[in-house]
Amino acid sequence: MMQLLPSFENSNLNDWFKNQYVRIQIFPQIRSLNHLLGIERLNRRSVVHSSFVMLFIVWLGLGKAEAQTVYTWTGGSNGAWNVPANWTPTRTTPDISDELIVGSGGSVTIHTFATESVNGLRVSGNTDLTIEAASVNQTLNVKNGPGLNDLDVQSGRSLSIGTNVNLLMLHASHFLVASGADLIIGASRSFSVTNYADNTGTINGNLTIEGSLNIGASALVTVNGMIINNPSSTSVATGAACLNFSATGIYEHRRAGGSFVNATWDPNAEARVIVPAGASGTIALSGGQTFGKFFWNSPAQTTTVSLGLSSTTNFNTSFDIVSTGTGEMSLATAAATVNFNCDLNVSGTSTMSINTGSNVVSLYVTRDLNIAAGATLQYGSSTSNQLIYFNSAGIDRNINNTGTLDGTRLSIYVNLGSVNTMMHDITGLTGPFYVNGTLKMQDKVLSGTSTFTLTSASTASLEIGHAGGINSGSGATSGNVQLTGTRTFGANANYIYNGTVAQVTGTGLTSTVAAASKLTIDNSAGLTLQKSVTVNGTLDMVSGNFDLDAFNLTLGSTAVFSGAPFSASKMIVADGAGYFVQYFPSGASAAKLFPLGDASGDYSPVELEFTANSSARSIGANVTDAVHPNDFGTPDHLTRYWSFTNSTTGSHTANVTFTYVPADVVGNVANL
Repeated sequence: MMQLLPSFENSNLNDWFKNQYVRIQIFPQIRSLNHLLGIERLNRRSVVHSSFVMLFIVWLGLGKAEAQTVYTWTGGSNGAWNVPANWTPTRTTPDISDELIVGSGGSVTIHTFATESVNGLRVSGNTDLTIEAASVNQTLNVKNGPGLNDLDVQSGRSLSIGTNVNLLMLHASHFLVASGADLIIGASRSFSVTNYADNTGTINGNLTIEGSLNIGASALVTVNGMIINNPSSTSVATGAACLNFSATGIYEHRRAGGSFVNATWDPNAEARVIVPAGASGTIALSGGQTFGKFFWNSPAQTTTVSLGLSSTTNFNTSFDIVSTGTGEMSLATAAATVNFNCDLNVSGTSTMSINTGSNVVSLYVTRDLNIAAGATLQYGSSTSNQLIYFNSAGIDRNINNTGTLDGTRLSIYVNLGSVNTMMHDITGLTGPFYVNGTLKMQDKVLSGTSTFTLTSASTASLEIGHAGGINSGSGATSGNVQLTGTRTFGANANYIYNGTVAQVTGTGLTSTVAAASKLTIDNSAGLTLQKSVTVNGTLDMVSGNFDLDAFNLTLGSTAVFSGAPFSASKMIVADGAGYFVQYFPSGASAAKLFPLGDASGDYSPVELEFTANSSARSIGANVTDAVHPNDFGTPDHLTRYWSFTNSTTGSHTANVTFTYVPADVVGNVANL
């Protein structure tokens, strides 16, 4: 569109052009300069000088009347913004196209600021600049200028937005806080980045918020340095799409309440909470975030402060409660899911609570849980059981509660596929304990009033290291599981006895080990059976002797027996009333070894092979280290004999091989 030139009478054409923001589109139908300039429509009193025409043509070539002037502060360490002589060149008529530089060095306060827009502001030359206004809510608007950075706080410098001043980044602007520089938003002041996709910022130094921060959802601010949220700040409004912490980016929340930034976090970015002495409250942390490294380090803390989680939150690289002082850190105030894809560490004398609200919080721990000596992890003040799911996805992870894992109102699950090792006793459990994956108990104890369930599935395994094994029913005072509630040990689960001292199985061992499951003996100090057991799955003897005592150990028709070679240090001790029983199908069958021995350590196996067998049967065998009672004192005999049981009648032919030790021979062995 074409704007007609006004009538000029004693007017300054230069001033007129300077203050116009007019773009003229030149269309093909423009036939003459007079037509272009619209001279025929000028007031008769107007005088069109040739210099005016030339100036106007130059103005047309530039596209708009916008002078870009750079002004440098020369007003000393304390001067008024609105005094023209404080700028070089003299800033008589402030303009939106102006670019300002403050670089005189030292501490500089520029006061009496009034709202205006500029093309750029640069703080340089080791200058610490503070901008203040006499009237309330004056705004410095920084627009898109010709330079790379429209707001530029250079290395070693600082810009403080002080009394009555707000800072606003306009459309298509970019700001930079260089490494070693500081941008400080004073108390009750605001820093806003407007909601445009081409609004960007880079923080390589420090941005300190003592007032408020608002980043529009379409903007993008990258933090390679640090954002500090101080106790006096009033609000922080950001979003995951508009605030990005790089691998070197750090956020410090130095207060007990207020809004925690919402951002996208590099795996190595750090989020820190530092609670001041005496401060209390609830931090508003937006859910749905995935953090890299998270630290709570508040040695001066004296109260309970909640992180305020209320939905799903992920911690991927590290989660460290370094110190809560004499106070307490709480994760949530409402229902939430918290995924720890990293070690969960509670250190020093810190106290970490799961929930101070009334709802249920679910913790998923995929790596180690470490509670240091003197530290505590507890449910909080909720009246509901809080849930801990160990979820290691097949990798062995530790439950390392050197300090206190308070089991009150905790329900604990070892999830399907998870493998977890108990490093210490867990006491005071009032919520149920479920094992759907693998729990390596070593010689540690679960105690309290709750129940215990080892899921009846081949994907569930219990490694038993206590001398007392495991015991069923309720009220047990020995073994790995000493919970006074009902204890359930599934028939389809796997059982591994791997203590370092002599063990008994306990009465909790299932009476039938299912076809898809396994019973493993891996204890060089030995294991003693305390109930009769049938194995339809796998009996795997890795190390140590398995003493049957007065009970039968039966291998069913689908059983697999592994562990060879056997010896005096790895055998089935069957010198009591119990028998080792194996299944033989009808017809001829391959030889089976009964790797028997006695409590004195003599290995004396039997091998049995059916060459003919009318019916499927189970044959039991044991051994006695003594002269057979039907041996009537012949001079040549053995001080050992074997006894057998047979589950059925019918005809059969078998080859039997007995092995004894030299000490068993009395007289001449050739005469036996």
